[in-house]
Amino acid sequence: MRVALLSHNAQIHNAVGNHIAEKVRFFQERGAEVRVFVQEMRRLHPELRECTEQAAEARNVGSLWEYLRHADIVFAIYGQYHELLQYLPMLAGTGPRLVFDYLGVTPPSLWHEPKREGLHLSLRRRGYAWCADHVLTISDANRRELLDAIAFPESHTTTLPLAVDTSLFQPNNQDNYLHDRLGINGPILLYVGRLAGNKRVSLLIEALTKLPNAHAVIVGDCKDVYAEEAERCRRVALALGVAQRVHFLGQLNDAELARAYRSAEVFIAPSLHEGFCVPVTEAMASGLPVLVSRSAALPETVGAAGLTFVPDDAGDLAAQVERVLARPVARERTRRVAVVSFRFGPDIVGGAETSLRTMAQALRDADYAVEVFTTCTTAEARWRNDVPAGTTSIGGLTVHCFPIDAHDSIAHGESVRAILEANGNITPEYERHYLQHSIHSAALLDALRQRCDDFDAILVGPYLFGLTADVVRAFTSKTLLVPCFHDEPLARLALWPRLYNSVGGILYHSEPEQQYAQVRLGVNHPNAQVIGTCIRLDRAEPVPSSRPYVVYCGRYSAQKNLPLLLDWMRRYQASHPEQLDLVLVGKGDVALPSEPWLRDRGQVDEETKRSILAGAMALVQLSTQESLSLVVLEAWTQETPVIMHRDCAVLADQIARSAGGNAVSDYDGFAAALERLRCDEPFRQQLGANGRRYVETHYGSAQAYANTLIAAIEQMHQPLATQMRERGVARAHTFARPRWQQRFAEFIEKLLTQPARAHRIELHVEPLRPACRTSAGAGTLLVPVRVRNTGTVAVTPDGPGRGMIRWAIRGAEMRSEVALSDLLLPGGTQMIAVPMTIPETPGEFEIEMWLEGNGMKSSVARMPMFVEATVRPDISGGATVFLDAVQESLPATQALAELPADYIDVTEGHLAPVKRLIKQKLLNNFKHAYVDVLSRQQSQVNGQVVQMIHQLAECCALLDHAIAGLHRRIDGLEAKIEAVSTPVQSAVDV
Repeated sequence: MRVALLSHNAQIHNAVGNHIAEKVRFFQERGAEVRVFVQEMRRLHPELRECTEQAAEARNVGSLWEYLRHADIVFAIYGQYHELLQYLPMLAGTGPRLVFDYLGVTPPSLWHEPKREGLHLSLRRRGYAWCADHVLTISDANRRELLDAIAFPESHTTTLPLAVDTSLFQPNNQDNYLHDRLGINGPILLYVGRLAGNKRVSLLIEALTKLPNAHAVIVGDCKDVYAEEAERCRRVALALGVAQRVHFLGQLNDAELARAYRSAEVFIAPSLHEGFCVPVTEAMASGLPVLVSRSAALPETVGAAGLTFVPDDAGDLAAQVERVLARPVARERTRRVAVVSFRFGPDIVGGAETSLRTMAQALRDADYAVEVFTTCTTAEARWRNDVPAGTTSIGGLTVHCFPIDAHDSIAHGESVRAILEANGNITPEYERHYLQHSIHSAALLDALRQRCDDFDAILVGPYLFGLTADVVRAFTSKTLLVPCFHDEPLARLALWPRLYNSVGGILYHSEPEQQYAQVRLGVNHPNAQVIGTCIRLDRAEPVPSSRPYVVYCGRYSAQKNLPLLLDWMRRYQASHPEQLDLVLVGKGDVALPSEPWLRDRGQVDEETKRSILAGAMALVQLSTQESLSLVVLEAWTQETPVIMHRDCAVLADQIARSAGGNAVSDYDGFAAALERLRCDEPFRQQLGANGRRYVETHYGSAQAYANTLIAAIEQMHQPLATQMRERGVARAHTFARPRWQQRFAEFIEKLLTQPARAHRIELHVEPLRPACRTSAGAGTLLVPVRVRNTGTVAVTPDGPGRGMIRWAIRGAEMRSEVALSDLLLPGGTQMIAVPMTIPETPGEFEIEMWLEGNGMKSSVARMPMFVEATVRPDISGGATVFLDAVQESLPATQALAELPADYIDVTEGHLAPVKRLIKQKLLNNFKHAYVDVLSRQQSQVNGQVVQMIHQLAECCALLDHAIAGLHRRIDGLEAKIEAVSTPVQSAVDV
């Protein structure tokens, strides 16, 4: 096998250099021929000296080109733009499998000015990935960052974290290397990495002002481009009066670095942007507690092994350090547990409430004394005191009921709507308003405070209620949170990670829920456990039915995607009448249609529900917001297959693990799944059997479930630093070299055996006006064109494989070319100002334009050119084309923005008070009569405005391209003048 790697550099003590060395080592150990080509050889990684060559530029001739052409795999390492990427468009679709190996680009705003332009260029040129067969990223955050920027197909991406050498980085609590070297007695907060602006090392220095005994030790490159940031950090330390407690050690060799990790108390990564952060894994492998900023890939890398803090918040960083360094107070174990659920009882069908009830029963059966603290409400929303306060017994559990506080249900609904409509722009004011109007019970909290010392732990959930937040604030370290997270706007409030990172532990129902909480929300905790649930396995007698049916069980709500299910079933019935019914079990606020194929059973008892599930052809669960879905597991116990929505990460994971059903994303897939189950009974039975076997294995043991709960409770009594060390070492081993090599080998096999990504060239050049009129002898004319890429490969603006707009004037025998202004990605357009030399003689000519380069050519666009004898300025230049269109649109838009000329407000004029009363009574009809007119016109106005903005944007892009062309010509002229005027001096300088 022949492998090539293209990179800007491959330096020692650098993530890029180590990353390349790891790949080279992998291939060489397997007998492959490997060569690394870099633009810069400075500080080359020593393991790469024998196989690395320097290449200043991309060329389609020579030995390097021949090696690449005949390679099996070519990796383009991308941490910044470099000219060797220009090989990719020339290699695309020619034989070698091309991998765009994306390490991430630092946002320019996080660097000082001289470096920013290069970072801006690196962000723009990420589109080179569209020349590759596959994209390899080092974290999920990295993958999302790239896909959001260039819309590359997700099916051709793989995430493979970086490797850590666990043979070098190992725990040893007896090593005092840093304390002895620096003469330090207090705790050491260690930072390892480059002194770059995005690393925010100054935040660690600021935190020292709140940690009077701590020292900051900073290890990493602080020379060359990093010298300015290092000097700034020193100035910050002096200004804050902590310079004596800040120690810059520069770069250490591997042995010294390993000892530095082992001798510190806490590792800090305050960076605002990381694609992965190798020092975090090295620290964890060394048994060092890790604190990271809640930004980019850092929460994902640390997982459940460490804690996160608010980015750029020195106070929160210091508070988390104090938590880690604190010595817990020993408490006597009581084997008593409190469970807090805002509503409780066998008739409560909510998944979170059912899960808390299951936990309470499991702990009771494990000889724990369990008491339930709940409120007097039984409603999911619009809470009120439905049952009397007091203590009762439910299912053998002692249950204390307390009245809820006064509640403004309208204000609560408004706060929820505001968050849903905020589109991610959620301010602290929104959050405060939401929690203020959520459900609370001061009486319940007072009772818990009086009994707090009686309990080993307080289990509470789900995450989104005010009562849960109140319990966490009041009993932080004693709380075990059962969050029930899923991807929804309410989950993305910034208050949740700030609040819930501080609890005693977190109990998740599934691995995807935990991943979502850690990676997307930054809720990280070393005592995080996936507990799942415990399910009854006995079979029920199927309910008799005259016709086959599928069943939906749960709340009748839009949140559960019930309207979508009803729509799909209505479409299915239209093409398959009287073949299949839909049975609904539950209750809610979605109005059900009156249809012969729909049977609403309402809320039924558990035994009836299980019988309905047993008799169903399938359970249909299209909700995309699930943290586990108990009803899916219950269906599988009855050997009933499941049809679920592919966009629900938790259920998609369950389907993939169990092979117990179908994941669908649209109506066609839904209808096909129904037909397969209806017509293929052996297939349906196999899916059901797979599902039951899966539940038996993972959710059938009451003892295993109770043991997981008890382990989480016991873990709360361990010092936080001890928890972090233990989980950190285990986490680091998931990144260990053997594990990385196994996953990388799987990736290589998949890359070479599966079909390559389709490479299709489809380019279009579109003149933006029907004809061109100008005057003889006017010199140069800018002709505006739009270039579209409807293929699957990017067209690049530089290098031997670059795309060029070529033009010719037929009848004048004139031709030339102009480069693209930037990468042209699939699905993208670009505005080009094509400079054409005007013929000297009047007449009628034809302009031909096409895009050509790297063996590709678009169709030829033609446009007549009329050259007149009269000398006059061209009044239809590039910008004028768009501005004329805008001017034409404005009158029509203005007319649409006004009310119809014949519209009269019924509440004005004679008998206005009476008419206003009638209007109020008939408001609904009035809305339809009035709003429909305006909404229709507003849609037309919006369309006109969008069109004008698009035209103005294209006009600006065109002007930018023209100006860039002028700058290039000026630069070329200046270079020629300088070369002519100082030839001798240039030779001396060289």
